[in-house]
Amino acid sequence: MTFAGFLVFAIGVMCYFSTWKSIRQLVVEANTISPNTSYSWFWWMPALKPHKKAYPSSSLRRTIALKYVLSFALLIIAASLLMSPLIRNRLAGSTL
Repeated sequence: MTFAGFLVFAIGVMCYFSTWKSIRQLVVEANTISPNTSYSWFWWMPALKPHKKAYPSSSLRRTIALKYVLSFALLIIAASLLMSPLIRNRLAGSTL
């Protein structure tokens, strides 16, 4: 269980960093659309509007949303896998 938890955690972290790579791509594309405004990678939500107008059929926005959901789901699963032995021991009355 612990190895599976660490494995799922590593996959979740890689998915999270992949999400930020996609966000960086969205911000770079939004900055090339409107060069007089500068969008930040940290505060990237305003970049969605010009990107949606310029690229209405782009799947990048959907990809970002799905990667966010997938990464947080994987991290929750990893936390439950890593914490289950501790909870099981605590419920059984033993101490670590």
